[in-house]
Amino acid sequence: MKRWNAGAHPKVKKLIESLKGKDSAPRNLFRAAGKRNPDFRTWPGKKEGDPVWCPEWTLGGCHEEKCSFVHDNAKTPVEYIDWICGEVKPGVDALIEHDVDWRPPRPAGGKPKGRRD
Repeated sequence: MKRWNAGAHPKVKKLIESLKGKDSAPRNLFRAAGKRNPDFRTWPGKKEGDPVWCPEWTLGGCHEEKCSFVHDNAKTPVEYIDWICGEVKPGVDALIEHDVDWRPPRPAGGKPKGRRD
């Protein structure tokens, strides 16, 4: 993790705290929910001209040193936070159910690691 979001929304903090010592990195939450990062860049309440909120930052921290998405806790819409928390909740539940060393399967789509253009 390159940067942690210490000021994450209380709803996000509650989700992360429920994992108690398990891998709560945003990408792990996405994977456990059967989703990929791009699945979170648009959301039901997004209007034309709205910025793209960084889904990783919203969920506790970003892997990118120079992320091009918005990292602004004060301006992130509560509706987006509610939506993204609902989307990753099945993944959080799966992580809670399994042993600490369980790794969720990678969701379909995207390019295999090492083959990025």
